[in-house]
Amino acid sequence: MTAPVVSGKSSADIAVSMLAHLPGWSVAPSRFQDQHFTDLVRNDGARIAIYVGGPSGWAPKDRVVFAGQWPKFRDGSNYYASEPCPRITCRADRSAEKLAGEITRRLLPAYDAAYAKASEYVAQSNAAVGEAENIAARFVSMLGAEAKITHSRRGDAQRIWAPLESIYGLSVDPAWGDSPVSVAMEIRNLAPEVAFAVLEMIQEHEARANAAPVRVEAPVSVSREISDEDEELEVVEPLRRRIA
Repeated sequence: MTAPVVSGKSSADIAVSMLAHLPGWSVAPSRFQDQHFTDLVRNDGARIAIYVGGPSGWAPKDRVVFAGQWPKFRDGSNYYASEPCPRITCRADRSAEKLAGEITRRLLPAYDAAYAKASEYVAQSNAAVGEAENIAARFVSMLGAEAKITHSRRGDAQRIWAPLESIYGLSVDPAWGDSPVSVAMEIRNLAPEVAFAVLEMIQEHEARANAAPVRVEAPVSVSREISDEDEELEVVEPLRRRIA
């Protein structure tokens, strides 16, 4: 299928002709072979898809549509909102300068506000997913070469297969809203002394988490950076001492 044309111009022709009047924007490579639309892209990731009227039906006859596009998540999936992304329709026979002026005047104020709000959500989601992925990778590193992440998709828990007889369903849930990142697992077939030690550690952890904060005036001391290994020892060593 050839690219649709309106008033002698394809969507790519219109996109290129407006660049001189839209500083900061460039033409992105076509996402489809038939080139039924063309994307303008900005350095912050914002995109405007350009559709022209004709047999394709992507825009009314003799019209050109400038449709804002939502940002993408880190895995390439699209952000979706309950309301459509802002768009405008113009006569296709107008000059490049006039069309660019319509984008600047009529589309960008609404689109920039909507894109900024969506981008904030996407950034928070990306950060939460990245945090969960890092924790899952740390579990895999602790459990050895046989351990592996068996499920990893945006918004879902990071599921880990653990080569241990006592651990089932190990997963890391990304932070969501007011809920912080959390880890879930099922523990089976423990020796009683191990189960008592694990339970005691959980009780102590929850007691500290639920206790009212106490302000302590501590003397100034030389601090050092806490490594991942230090954090693991804070949890693992007390458990080892309880079991021993």
